[in-house]
Amino acid sequence: MSANLETEHNQRDKGTVDKMNDYQDFNSFKSLLKLQGIIKNLTQTHVGGSSLEMGIGENSVFKQNIGGIDLPVIPGTSLKGVLRTEAEKLVGNGNSCEPPNTSNMCKEDNYCPVCGIFGGNSLASHVKVLDLIPTEDDVPTSQKPGVAIHRVLGVAYPGAKYEIEVIEPENEYFFDMFVENIKFNFEEKLSADKNDIRSKIILYLLKKMALNQISVGGKTSGGLGVLKLSELTATYYTKVEGEFEPKEEKYTVTFNDDINEFEVKKNSS
Repeated sequence: MSANLETEHNQRDKGTVDKMNDYQDFNSFKSLLKLQGIIKNLTQTHVGGSSLEMGIGENSVFKQNIGGIDLPVIPGTSLKGVLRTEAEKLVGNGNSCEPPNTSNMCKEDNYCPVCGIFGGNSLASHVKVLDLIPTEDDVPTSQKPGVAIHRVLGVAYPGAKYEIEVIEPENEYFFDMFVENIKFNFEEKLSADKNDIRSKIILYLLKKMALNQISVGGKTSGGLGVLKLSELTATYYTKVEGEFEPKEEKYTVTFNDDINEFEVKKNSS
C-alpha cells in the first residue's frame, strides 16, 4: 500500500477523513461520474461462456446476440472483478477485507475503501461497469491450442491437448463506467478528492487500464486478455443546492505516463 493511501486510511480511525459508514449514502444524490471510452484487447482474449448459454461449449468465448448477430462480449462483471482485485492489492492486507467468502468481508458500518467502491455485505456498489460491446459487428475468433500440465511434475499430460476459442487482438469495445457519490476534482487536472481515498483508488485503476496493465479472462498468466483504455471522456454531474437539475460538465481526459496525473479539457456545451 502506498504511503499516502496508508496515511489516509489510518486517519479514518481519528475521524479526519470521511467515516466508513458514510459509504451508505444512497439515500441522497451527491455526484455521478460517467466515464466513456474505447477498450482494445491487445492480445488474444478468452472470457469463457457457460455451455448452457446459446448452446456453446465450455471452451467458447462469451457471446451475446446483438442485432441478430452473436458477438463476443466482455461482461462488465468480469472487468469489474479484475478491478476490485487490483484495488485490494493496492490497499493491501489488513486494510481491505477478503472476498468472495462473505464471512471474511466487512461488516455493516465498518467498510473498507474497496467495499466502499465495489460493494459488500449489505452495501451496494458505488461503481457500475456495463458489458463491453464491440464497436464493429465483425469480431474474428480462432481456436488456440493448449496442453494440460501436471502440477507436481511440471510436464505435459500425454494426450491432454485441448483448444479454447479466443478473440483475436486489436478489436475495440465500448467502455462505460458510472461512479456514484464519490467526489473528484476537475480543475486544471482530474484529481482525487483529498477527503475520499476511494477517488484516488479509482483514478489508479483507470491509469492501469490506460497503461495496458489490466488483463481479463482466462489464461492471463500466458499473456491473454491484455486491455488498453483510450479516448476517455468524463461527464460529471453534481448536486446544486436549491436546484432540481444537477450541474453537468463534460471533459476530455488525456493520459500520460504519470500514474497519478490526468490532463483534462472542458468541452463546450
